Amino acid sequence: MRNKEIGNLSDYIIVNTKTGEDLGYLSRKEIKHIDACREVKIKEESKINDFNFDSNLVKDKDEFFELIDLYCGNFYFSFYKKILKLEYIFRFIYICTYMNYKNYIEFGAAKGENRLTKKKDLFEILGLSSKETYNTINYLFDKGLLIEDNDGNIKVNIKFCKKGKITKNQAKVGIRMFEESIRELYKKSKAREHNRLALFVKLIPYVNLKYNVICSNPEEENIEKINPLTIKAIADIAGYKNSNRFKKELLDLTINDSLAIVITETKNGKFVHVNPTVYYKGTNADDLKYLVNVCKLKRKK
Repeated sequence: MRNKEIGNLSDYIIVNTKTGEDLGYLSRKEIKHIDACREVKIKEESKINDFNFDSNLVKDKDEFFELIDLYCGNFYFSFYKKILKLEYIFRFIYICTYMNYKNYIEFGAAKGENRLTKKKDLFEILGLSSKETYNTINYLFDKGLLIEDNDGNIKVNIKFCKKGKITKNQAKVGIRMFEESIRELYKKSKAREHNRLALFVKLIPYVNLKYNVICSNPEEENIEKINPLTIKAIADIAGYKNSNRFKKELLDLTINDSLAIVITETKNGKFVHVNPTVYYKGTNADDLKYLVNVCKLKRKK
């Protein structure tokens, strides 16, 4: 840890010694707690379990985390109970990709160093017109998704997103969303397309835990019992009247040269899969590898 005065926020910042990344700020109370526990072995680790893994699956868990790091990069969790106006919610998700482990928004400044942000910094982060940025900022603060501390630094409301460990109860209503893919989708899109991209948020409650398929029974693991949503049903959720146009727009979305959406067909019908590098609910390494590879398939010329 190195000293870094940030007003009332903290006196110390945690630094990843391998990457140099700032992981978040500590309060004096937290520092005292760390000092008091320095020689004590923490025995309550099992109370906080990132992905609901069985304690006997440590090896599988390690492999899963390695694959997450390889395929998906950094991630945060989104608690999606409250679906808001679509173009604004996608911009909110994009802003969250700059969130640190204390839920503060950091934005790269000169020489690659990160800094805490004020409202004015959102103009640069969002890259929209002044009118669109003002409307977005006002909406996100009015709805309580973004908040300011006493120094005017912007935080993400922890009720909606959190980076890092979460409780088992939070895991039931959360989903991993990955920074690199969200940023790529945002930066490749125009402001008028943010409404369409917010579809990824609206579909979260329908994402199957094992196959990342959009269905009406997302907790079902037996593929023969999964009830996939049709393209028309998904289009209705997204507010599209023309399901054929909607299907084409979905299949045109790409992330790092891979498909963002994949449609497969079995005897039970067509399945719509979301690329797990956008978001993923499952915990199985083999499932993750399979889904990532499926999204890399390309049509033969």
